[in-house]
Amino acid sequence: LFIESGLEISVGGWTSTFVNEVLAASPRMSLVILSLYWLGMMLARLALGVLFRDVAPARAVYICIAIGLAGSLLLLNTDSAMVAAVGVFMLGVGFATTFPAILGFIGHRYADLSGPLFPGLAVASRGIALADVEGDGYPEMVYANYWEDSVYVKNESAGNRFLALHLLLPVGASA
Repeated sequence: LFIESGLEISVGGWTSTFVNEVLAASPRMSLVILSLYWLGMMLARLALGVLFRDVAPARAVYICIAIGLAGSLLLLNTDSAMVAAVGVFMLGVGFATTFPAILGFIGHRYADLSGPLFPGLAVASRGIALADVEGDGYPEMVYANYWEDSVYVKNESAGNRFLALHLLLPVGASA
């Protein structure tokens, strides 16, 4: 997971430089193309929540790796920014499944060693949302899980309700 996360972030940082310097795209276009990498990863991870219910995670990993490799080849063998944009999007899709699938595999394989970090959290979750749903000053949590239904956890704590922050802008800054 450490190597995968490093590669995911490195490619995210390298992409705009590559597109700008090698394909001579403008800095603005380079950033737009870079955003397609993260968009591809985000959309694929959202789709994986549904896909993992019908397709074995290992098969999904192989499919995404193939898409990522095709995107890499497209990116490295083109002189067109538009073709590179498609390749970068495919590269984001390629990286999307590795982290959640491996995390889920490790969690299932070593379930006795990986107790839940938070109540209601499944082995592999897509995300956690915190909000004061009931307006009582206590934050509740919702977990969006991969292989299980999402879970709502009601906060029934007693004691301090919340910490309020008041951010103030300076009044009349001297030049």
